[in-house]
Amino acid sequence: MLLLGGLILATPAVWFGSFIIAGCVAWMIFQKSKFSVVLTAAGGEVTAYSNYDRAFIGRVIQAITEAIVARG
Repeated sequence: MLLLGGLILATPAVWFGSFIIAGCVAWMIFQKSKFSVVLTAAGGEVTAYSNYDRAFIGRVIQAITEAIVARG
């Protein structure tokens, strides 16, 4: 939405519109993804844990899966 506003403002105020567009592009580039462990049960889905480290979340999911398999 803000990027669209920057494009609209780029016509009458080139510097201001360019500043808004550059800010939006920078925000999109530096945005971090958040990964979550989601557990599903009869009562629905629950987000058990969230982190920005994808490898760590993968290890947590693997440990939970191994614990479920070991329990039988």
